[in-house]
Amino acid sequence: GQSGAEGGGKEARGFDEAVQRLSSLIVLGRAGQGTTVLPEVLRHCAALGVDLGALNAIHIAGTKGKGSTSAFTERVLRQAGLRTGLFTSPHLIDIRERVRINGKLLPKETFAKYFWEVHDTVLSDPATEIHYFHFVTILGFYIFSRENVQVAIVEVGLGGGLGG
Repeated sequence: GQSGAEGGGKEARGFDEAVQRLSSLIVLGRAGQGTTVLPEVLRHCAALGVDLGALNAIHIAGTKGKGSTSAFTERVLRQAGLRTGLFTSPHLIDIRERVRINGKLLPKETFAKYFWEVHDTVLSDPATEIHYFHFVTILGFYIFSRENVQVAIVEVGLGGGLGG
């Protein structure tokens, strides 16, 4: 379709536009690790109807081996018949690599749909100070909720004074 440069119509809200908008949330030299980040993430998840208390999550943390441990854990649980969600970072080629359902990337149209739903809720609040990683985290939890995963494997990078 056309890019719809005028009027900001819905036709300009596909996957490519989602990736472009997401890139605009990157703040160079700042990971956005302020003390208000966790309450902001929790507030936005609640506004999106994501019940983090109901999410069965396995957190994979540490200095080395998080990616392979996360992938191995997800595969074992999927092979056992569970519907899985996998959240990792960074991605190598495509943003959809960060949030997988049952080991697969979401179709671009589905990812874009979820992205814009989260975008319109989270970034419609002018007081929001959410940066790239935290937005993607909220998006991941939203996708897991909407896709009804039975277990989410979440690779966590705590960073700063909390990292290992």
